[in-house]
Formats: sequence, structure tokens, C-alpha cells
Amino acid sequence: MSEDPRTLPAGLRAGCLAAALTIGATAAAWSQEPVVEVDPELPFATRRVIDIALDAEDATIVAGDTAVARGDTLGGSLVHLGGRLVLEGSVAGGVTAVDSEVVLRPGARIGGDLTVLGGSFYGTTMAEVAGEETWLREEPVAVVRPVPGRVRIERVGVEAGFPIEPKGVMGIVIHEYNGVDGLLFGLAAGLRELPEQPRTELVFGPVFRSERAEVGWDVHGLREIPRAGITVGGRVYRITDTRQRWQRSDLANSLAALAIADDDRTYFERTGYSAWVERSAGLPVTVRVRWRDDDFDSLESEEPFAFLDEEGWPKNPPIDEGRGRALGARVTLDRRNAPDFPTGGFLVEGRYDHWGFGGDFTFDWGRVDARAWVPLFGESFLGLRAMAGGRLGSSEVPSHTWWRLGSGASIVGYEAFSERLTGDRMAFGNARLHLGIPSPAGMFESLYLVGIADVGDAWFEEEGAVWNAGFGGGIAGKGKFRYIGVFGGYGVESEQWKAYFLISPWF
Repeated sequence: MSEDPRTLPAGLRAGCLAAALTIGATAAAWSQEPVVEVDPELPFATRRVIDIALDAEDATIVAGDTAVARGDTLGGSLVHLGGRLVLEGSVAGGVTAVDSEVVLRPGARIGGDLTVLGGSFYGTTMAEVAGEETWLREEPVAVVRPVPGRVRIERVGVEAGFPIEPKGVMGIVIHEYNGVDGLLFGLAAGLRELPEQPRTELVFGPVFRSERAEVGWDVHGLREIPRAGITVGGRVYRITDTRQRWQRSDLANSLAALAIADDDRTYFERTGYSAWVERSAGLPVTVRVRWRDDDFDSLESEEPFAFLDEEGWPKNPPIDEGRGRALGARVTLDRRNAPDFPTGGFLVEGRYDHWGFGGDFTFDWGRVDARAWVPLFGESFLGLRAMAGGRLGSSEVPSHTWWRLGSGASIVGYEAFSERLTGDRMAFGNARLHLGIPSPAGMFESLYLVGIADVGDAWFEEEGAVWNAGFGGGIAGKGKFRYIGVFGGYGVESEQWKAYFLISPWF
């Protein structure tokens, strides 16, 4: 195992925390500055959770038997590595425990999330956790302390078994519901995680469409190579694809389509393969290089079942068919405090693709996406996003790469298929203000009044940009469902109101 030692700040631990967090001889450990080694062979998602916790500016990192006594308060967040953690007092931030025995006693309070990786967890309804409680009991982690002042988080083997297992529900995977396929579903199986092996994934199976006779396929996999510090992956497919997936999730679009035939996407069929290699340039920066070889075909509109379809299904436009080959790169800087529902930090991503290499299309394409979340007071925060991209240079791009804004995730108050917001390039900005308000007991962990402001456009070169603005508001909650909200938005140039129901954050 190659070592990646990280010296973690101790700061105030040597003083006031030595008295506040003590069981037995633990107090002596607070005066030391622990060194934590993270096994590079841990699954990437597991390393990501651990790294976010260790990198937090206000984090206190401890190992061994530890307690927060009744009446004591620890400012910031707490990371506990191995041993027994007893919480009776208060922790202002979140708590992340790795291979620990966590005991949550009556009267304890955690101001953020409680995340337990492996180990054991004994909770109580008489304790208060402001965020989410997550116990990932099957995580392959173990904490060892080879010498005083040093902690190592290692990967442990998982239980061996038959190497292939069904995915989804008994091997059936529901992909989505849309206006060209109806129900898009498949049969899928994949590899189990292998003992003492780096992260390895392989999922394969046919893809069926209830409204079309053609059967597709999808085979994709990846392999981590810890010694080289890279992950390689590939995919072979015949799938239904869309350029609007970033604007509305598959689940949200499927529910809207099934309920009222509200499908805010355009579709085409993509057949081919891709291969990629990704390297972490020092977390949290990742760089991915990808090769694609695709055939693009148009898909005709269908009229599958919808509970209410008074306005009818939108017409799916044809595309410029042909074969395309592309070499591209993506660079991501991720400093969000939580990937699923960030309330602080930022995310910046840049992409570039060169299409050519003997295919039917020759052009350059790029995109930059920058997002920031600014904590305000209490649970309130401001989300900001600026995004721009599209054709680079003078070469024409095929119609399946056009931008079609609208559908609420980019500019509220406009139709998703409006010509006003269609083009081969685009730029827009969003602001989402979430003001925390008291929540009825037991209904939501957090309740927000939301303010919305957008401006942007999609355009072709000969037209030039004509900026469109939208504004609105609504109410949202975060609880058993990750995020749920009801909103109204008014398009200044479209002069119309539109209603939005979201089951995931705006961005």
C-alpha cells in the first residue's frame, strides 16, 4: 500500500478540548497532532466522504475511546477514528465516525449530519441530530494505530460470494419514462465487489422500450489502479440519449411525463462506445480524458400513456444523423460541503471536446460551469451559478448538440422548446436564495422560503444574444425526501407564469 500521509490541524485541541472530550487516557492524545494515512485502495466514494470530513476547517480529529460529556459543547465538526465514541453533550457541526462504536445518548445534540462508516451505531430518539443520520455499515474500512500519534484507515476485504449479482429489483432496472420510448427499462447484472481488490465495476444487460420494437444494450465498467493513481472505464451502448438531462433529473422528468405528458427533453438514439481515464490531481481536483465513437439517429415521437394529456405530447425534433468521433477532457474542482444538497462551498467544472477524426462531424465544443453556495444565518444560504458553453470556432455543429434552455433549471418562466432559448451557444446565471424558517415537528429537517432570479439566452451566431430574465419564488423542504419544493416563476420576455414541482435541488 502506498502511503499518502496527511497532517491534520490540532489548533485548540490541546487546551479546552482536553477537558471536554475525555474517556480514560484519551486526554493525553489531544496534545498530539495526529497523522492520518488514508488507504488509496479504498473505494473513491468512501475516500471522498472521509476527505471532506478531514478537510473541514473547523474539524477536530480524534482516535480511540472518546466522549462529549453532558453539558459540554464542541465547536465545529468532529471526526472520530476507531474506538468508542459516546455523545451526551453537543457538537456544533457534523460528526463523521470511521470504524467506531458510536453511542448516542439522551440529551445529545449534533448540529449537522451524523455519518458512520462501518463499525456500530447505538442511537436514541431522545437525542437530536439536525442533519441526516447515515450508517454505512458495509463500508470496507478499518482503523489501526501502528504507533502513537499515527492513524491509518485501511481497506478490508468483503465477504466472498458468487461474482455476479442482479442489479435493481431482482435484476430489473427502470431507467425512465418519456415521449419516444414510453417505459424505458432493462435487465441488468454486474460484478460483486471482490475481496482484497481495488474498486471494480461491471454492469451489463439489454434495454427495452415499451413503445418501440428495437432492443438496446448497455455495458459499462471501471477499474481503479491505485498504484498509478488513476481510474479507467469504458462503455458500449445503444441507448436513448438527450442533451437536457442536466436540467431535469430522470425521476422528475419521468413523473411529469407519466402524470401530464410534460416531457421537457428532446431525444436521439446513440450507438457506439467510449473509453476514459481519470486521475485525481490532488483531491478535490479530478481530470478525465475521454474518447467517443458514436452513431446518431433521429427518434420519432410516440404517444404513450399519461394520466392527463390534454395538451398532448411535445413533438420530438429530428437531428442531423451521422457518425461522430471525439476526444475530450473534463476538469472538476469540487469543494462542496455535501454533494447531494450543498449549503456551502463551490464547484467549478470545465469541458472541451474536439469532434473529427474521420467522422461526419468536425467541430469544437466547450462548457464552463461554476457554482457557489454562501452560508448566511441559521440554515439560510444563497446558491449562485454561472454557466456558458457551446460551439467554439466557426464550424457548424449538429442539431443534437444545440442548447434548449427553459424547463425551470436554467431560466424560469419560459417553455422548454421555445425558439427564443434555442441555439448552438448559451450563457446564463442563476441565484437561489433559501431562507430557513421553523419547520413543523417531524415533517422536515429544514424548511425554506426560496427566492429565484435568472438571466440568460441560447442563440446562433447570426442572431446574437438577447437576454431573457425570470424571477419567482416558492417553498421547499429537506427531510425524508432529499429535497421537495413547489415554485412559481415569471418570464419577463415571455410574459407568462409557470409552476414547478421539484424533487431535487435546483443545482
